[in-house]
Amino acid sequence: MSQLNDDFRYDAEYFKKQYLREDSALSKWKTDAVGAFAFVTDGPHGYHVVDEDSPVIMLTAKNARGWFSEEDGAEPIHQSTHLANQRSSLKENDIILSTRGTVGLCALVTSEVLPANIDQDVARIAPSEDCAFLPEFLLAYLNSTFGQDHIKRNSTGMVQQGLSLSKVRQIPIPQISSDAQKAIAATVQKALELRREVKAKRAEAEQALLQALGLENWSPPEPLSYTRKASEVWEAGRLDSQYFTPDVDALRDELTKHFTLVPVGKRVTKGVTVPYYDDGTMPIIRSGDLADISDDDKFQRTRSSEPVFELKRGDVLISSIGFGSIGKVQVFDKEGTYGTVSEVSVIRQDEFNPYYLTAFLRSKAGQMQIEKYITGATGQLHLYPRDITKIFIPVLPADEQKVFEALALSAGAARATAAELLERAKRAVEIAIEQSEAAALAYLGEE
Repeated sequence: MSQLNDDFRYDAEYFKKQYLREDSALSKWKTDAVGAFAFVTDGPHGYHVVDEDSPVIMLTAKNARGWFSEEDGAEPIHQSTHLANQRSSLKENDIILSTRGTVGLCALVTSEVLPANIDQDVARIAPSEDCAFLPEFLLAYLNSTFGQDHIKRNSTGMVQQGLSLSKVRQIPIPQISSDAQKAIAATVQKALELRREVKAKRAEAEQALLQALGLENWSPPEPLSYTRKASEVWEAGRLDSQYFTPDVDALRDELTKHFTLVPVGKRVTKGVTVPYYDDGTMPIIRSGDLADISDDDKFQRTRSSEPVFELKRGDVLISSIGFGSIGKVQVFDKEGTYGTVSEVSVIRQDEFNPYYLTAFLRSKAGQMQIEKYITGATGQLHLYPRDITKIFIPVLPADEQKVFEALALSAGAARATAAELLERAKRAVEIAIEQSEAAALAYLGEE
């Protein structure tokens, strides 16, 4: 009875041997609870107004993946919502932590996403000015085995897990020395610099593509009104104005002046949705994973006995469902056996360099076409393979297409190095707690 926690949890899972070993290791350190040195809150509850003209975005759990805050898929919200919720208004070097659903996703807030707020399923951890902990160290600790297991252990709920704000405030942080913190923080900062380099290379690829296509100074027409014949409407089976905007026709006319255009055609298929298992061994790439497929740890897994749609190197994957993720494009270039789900469309072809094809589909020329074919309302958006087949691709000489492969591989190498650095920072935290700070510093000093 004396060994039970304040909540009188007596379920076996709370007392896993791994958790008890971590408790024992932490007991050798002085610790501070997060609430003792940081302001902790969540975002506004209930409905918020989307405002496409607002500079303020709302970050959700999916924007906390991968250690650093991401703006991909974040909705712009009305500034009045932001101003009315200053407590959850984010600042650089805050930490955001998902507290509902996929609990424990943790990221450092960077300047690129600001101004921003959070929703009700994310906690904002804002360290005080006199906080003794560096934000990068806090990030590494919360993403370490010690931090993640503590979060997992204290989450509650059956179908959907949740971590209360009071539990966030109680997370213990070991009082590691300034020198060790600085070494860990420097490693995290190097990873952040490489992540920024990856974004710069992607922007470079898009600019190179627009120049190659002669579109760097081209803008689509924006007429106040336009008309279409009834026969065109019936043939398309669409009544929405989005489908009939003249921008894609204008793009086709512009590109036809200099290039042969080839439709994607009958090269499009889709994955197969399979059940996931805790003991599964085959990674499954889902629609929401296509922002970044470099991290295998975030994939769900199934058993090899299931009827998996196996991906091949060079497949081009397009997210085909869901607000925020629909239209994301990636080249599958990983070693090993992976599958994908029915919400991911797969272009399997050998006419175009897959990295060029991906760069085109990500560009404004490709996204204009993708947006044309998206159907449904917010939250239930769909992009069907039959419509992807209609997307036209300009034919560039093979050597010019190869340029985009070189840029993508360079960005991929930087992304892989960043991932290795983050893994080292996380491991250094664990070594410091389990062994000593000297051992952690020696580990970070290794090549």
